Amino acid sequence: MRGFVVSDSKVWKERAEKFRILAGTIQDEQSRARMMSVAGAYESMAMHAESRALPGQAGSAPTLSFGPEGCT
Repeated sequence: MRGFVVSDSKVWKERAEKFRILAGTIQDEQSRARMMSVAGAYESMAMHAESRALPGQAGSAPTLSFGPEGCT
């Protein structure tokens, strides 16, 4: 199984927002905190992608790979 490559920070930001919205619907405090933690991790991935962005391509990075091959 191959990993997938997402280099656009917009994808990670959208996922973070979805998790924040979902967390807002959860009544259990511990579960809500975990969902917010996942959202924070997606935000971190977005910031990483932005930091690797090529000049003139805001929000995009050369590659950011997740999967069995590990992160690059």
